[in-house]
Amino acid sequence: MTHRATALIRSFNSGSLPSILRADDGNHYLVKFQGNPQGSSVLARELVCSRVAHALGIPIPDFAPIVVSEEFIFANHRSFRDQPSHFIPCPGIHFGSKLVAHDLVGQTYDVMPVAMACKLRNPQALPAMTAFSFYVGNIDRIQYVFCKLPREKRYRATLIDFGFAFGGPSGSIPSTVRNSMLPPSHLIFPQYWHEMNLGWLFSKIEHLDPIWLTSLTEDIPSEWLDDPIVERFRILQALLIRRALVRSQMSEACASLRPRLRSKRIGYYGSKWMTAPPMN
Repeated sequence: MTHRATALIRSFNSGSLPSILRADDGNHYLVKFQGNPQGSSVLARELVCSRVAHALGIPIPDFAPIVVSEEFIFANHRSFRDQPSHFIPCPGIHFGSKLVAHDLVGQTYDVMPVAMACKLRNPQALPAMTAFSFYVGNIDRIQYVFCKLPREKRYRATLIDFGFAFGGPSGSIPSTVRNSMLPPSHLIFPQYWHEMNLGWLFSKIEHLDPIWLTSLTEDIPSEWLDDPIVERFRILQALLIRRALVRSQMSEACASLRPRLRSKRIGYYGSKWMTAPPMN
């Protein structure tokens, strides 16, 4: 569902120069704009990856196209202009990723402190996020948000930022699982990093419908692509071919992690944190 921007909350002076906007549904979205310094294709990569991740059951924020009107740009022209980048977005439809939480309703970390690792609610999701990052050819460091609402005791990891998927601007897609796709070492719990625990995800990826994947690329707005024909083909080719690579590459990554994890003894077992047995 498409929403309209109603208020500018904050702009950022880095990367694709996104802004936090309030939309007409009352929610806050991190919006990436057409014409940003990293290219409009960032929006296309965000859209495709978000739809695939949602279909696979990967924890990601809700997302929606955000309409930014000429009136909105005019009303906030000075706020945009006063940023160090002086970037003023154009009117049109842009990509919005709903904030998982903001300062008024929850607590978030971009990096989970070592002492807080025991409060992670879904550590089993981190290997799946790594597998997904490999599948979509992310060349940037994997990024999470760790969030809990006021009444909750544990934090939930959510995968964010797919602007450098499918090889990013260079188009050079990695053929192996890179270290940058792995979570920090204090969040790698041995009992979850085994190919048997990821079989459900491998099967889902391998059985993604080619017709559906084709429709994803066809649904990308042309204005979100710097070269529509070439980039649609590149994204679709990656989605189709890499379905068959995820199982073998993630199995190799898990096997290579095993020697590093043999000395790791702390892990989450059931409802307790305890010393983990040696890995077989």
